[in-house]
Amino acid sequence: MSIDWRKKIHVPYPYKGNVLTDPQYREDRKAIEIKHGNGWWCNDGKGWEMYPETNVEYQKRRRKERELE
Repeated sequence: MSIDWRKKIHVPYPYKGNVLTDPQYREDRKAIEIKHGNGWWCNDGKGWEMYPETNVEYQKRRRKERELE
């Protein structure tokens, strides 16, 4: 079974010009990243504005949590 490429539906590209400067592209990308993450395991679906916890900060937080237990 093969797919005929000539019968493929053409979907026009929704953005004009340079996508890196297109405000609609940036809004769409941010919405997708918030919903699904950006593919990085540490992002956790929070978009680019996330402040990642460094290893040192993680260890300090874990020590404080252990002291409270």
